[in-house]
Amino acid sequence: MSNANAPILTPIQVKILLAMLEAKDHTLNSEAILRDTGIALSTWSAEQGKLVEMGIIEKHLIRVLTNDSISKRMNYKLTDGGVAIALNLRNISKILSGTKSASRIVGKPAEDFEERIQECVEIGLESFGANLVTLVKTALECEHGVPWSRIPENPDKLLAVFRELFGEEASKKLETVISANIISRFALGSAQAKDLSSIISSARKSFSADGEDSPEENQEKLGVRGSRN
Repeated sequence: MSNANAPILTPIQVKILLAMLEAKDHTLNSEAILRDTGIALSTWSAEQGKLVEMGIIEKHLIRVLTNDSISKRMNYKLTDGGVAIALNLRNISKILSGTKSASRIVGKPAEDFEERIQECVEIGLESFGANLVTLVKTALECEHGVPWSRIPENPDKLLAVFRELFGEEASKKLETVISANIISRFALGSAQAKDLSSIISSARKSFSADGEDSPEENQEKLGVRGSRN
């Protein structure tokens, strides 16, 4: 049953989230938000409190040294939940515009667990650049011998590719975004897993609980049935 009191994002809030999604570390100060969204200062002053209250963005007070003096400035960053929401909003925009990537992302329902995980990974990579999927896929398959379809069984190899290509810090950011996508895609709710491997494992359990058995479970069932014949 839907919650009639659930918050609904306004067009202005959507514009703010999409601007923050494109920013480095998903972080902007007030000046940058006004510049990138074109909204008025009074509008931003009203909206920031609402977004913080919804848990979509968070405030960070930083100190900046200028002309031998220290000034304070407030930065605003998307929370992990905010990143997932912003990614979904951007994908909705792709769907409405009829882009090729949108049809690939939503198209028909994914046929299996592996395909759904691939989608989550690809959406996460695309948020950092259009060519990252091809780059990572080539490295994973050619240098590590792992087919793209086998990502769920080899998350450690995927993360190794991230580290090799982009470094430790960027690898962690990619892992965070992809994990958020998986949590959203499989409706894991308040999943607290801190690593990609654990989140994929939770997603597999959720997928199986919804009536879709994993390959291992299918084999076990076949074995049981065979023993009864």
